[in-house]
Amino acid sequence: MPSNDSNTPTTKESKVTKFKQKGKEKISFGRIITYVILALIAIALIFSVVLPSFSRQGQASSITFGTLDGKPIEFRYGNYFYRQYQNLAQQNKGSSDAVAYQIWRGAFENTVIYTALNKMAVDVGYKVTDEKLNQAIIDSGAYNRDGKFDTKLYEQTPADRKKTVKQQIEENLPLEAVMNDISSLLTASGELDYIMSIGDKSRSFEYALFDYSLYPDALATNYGQNNVALFSLIDIDVVNAATLEEANALLDNKSEGQRDLLYYYELQQQFKHPEEVNILFSTKVGGYSPIFETLNGYAFFKVNKQPFGADFEDQDVINDIKQYIGSHDSEIIISYVADKVDTFVDRANQVGFDEAVKELALKSYTIEPTSANVAASNYLSGFNYTDEMGYLRLLSGNREIMRSLFTSEVGSILGPYESNGATLVVTPTAEVKMDDEMRSYIEIVHPYYAKGQSQQDLLQQVFYSDRLTDNFLQAFFENFIAGRENN
Repeated sequence: MPSNDSNTPTTKESKVTKFKQKGKEKISFGRIITYVILALIAIALIFSVVLPSFSRQGQASSITFGTLDGKPIEFRYGNYFYRQYQNLAQQNKGSSDAVAYQIWRGAFENTVIYTALNKMAVDVGYKVTDEKLNQAIIDSGAYNRDGKFDTKLYEQTPADRKKTVKQQIEENLPLEAVMNDISSLLTASGELDYIMSIGDKSRSFEYALFDYSLYPDALATNYGQNNVALFSLIDIDVVNAATLEEANALLDNKSEGQRDLLYYYELQQQFKHPEEVNILFSTKVGGYSPIFETLNGYAFFKVNKQPFGADFEDQDVINDIKQYIGSHDSEIIISYVADKVDTFVDRANQVGFDEAVKELALKSYTIEPTSANVAASNYLSGFNYTDEMGYLRLLSGNREIMRSLFTSEVGSILGPYESNGATLVVTPTAEVKMDDEMRSYIEIVHPYYAKGQSQQDLLQQVFYSDRLTDNFLQAFFENFIAGRENN
């Protein structure tokens, strides 16, 4: 049947078609907010040329995207912003709207960072002396041959190339000096000891799970009969594409896809506009549907059979209905198991956790020693590493629950806690100290993580402070949308 019964509280692992996912590039934190409206931008943008034109006299056009400490973050022919744009454009050969947007945003962010660090260097009186510059040119490797600086190669290099190399190195020296100073800052003397003390209180756990599998078959069947449309089935071939252009080409060629049998609600979960599933269910047998936008690109379908209702006496269908209720109507499950949870807690306090699990025939899961890593520190493991089922992992950001889990007496019966449409009751089974291998690992990585955190803190201070006026979107629209529409 369309769905497999699973206890994992993540996205439903069923025979739902796995629509092709686009590759994901690393996103700098400065783009996080602006990506929210990237879809809106893409609707309006049709890039042919993304670089502004310049005057015939060679004087640069100028676009101001914001200010930092009152200094313009400006795109002008030949300046730092301009060169960053060129570098990023060479690295990203794609011609899509999203790529063009990302190139401009990346160049803007790099220029903001450059401006901030350069100001810091000026404020502390850093100067690039000829001696420093010459040594940096030698150390750069730009004129190396066989791993060593080659005077002859340097002399043979065209003057414009040498000028470019010198300019880039001269610009970067103050930035490198500032970043090196920041990276060399010492963290609080007691930080490492504090991290070790948290790790020395790692605990192992066991929890009993009350989830959709406990819901009676008869009630699940009634739910399905009251929501027949959701559990209607359709036999289709699915053809996925990353772009609309690709989807159109595949549809023109009547390309074959993957055959699948899917519920109405499963398709709804994948469609960007869930109501469009009705169009698919109205497509004639043997025909091809229109192209639909999905959460991961585009898709069209060939209908192999007329849609039909699910067999509510089939156990697989009943299990699918239970899983649907657990994911989409979880209060029904939580309400139903409430009495069972109370009964279990009472018995666990009387006869012990394991014995109560056996008596009530419940599912239980063991968690290996885990640190109280509420803030998701890179130094320590957390439930994201040790809880394969994921229920405690989803609660690990709740300070009150974490405090109870890690301070209550070992053997205590804790909960009930609601997590991902289910209820769980937990008991700490042991408290252990950090082993020598993990202790050595933390001692090694701590300096590196500390440096990275210092640099990240600096960038956050720049991008999320009143010092920065970010008019990127306004400038982008005015110069690349409104300007083009007026031409």
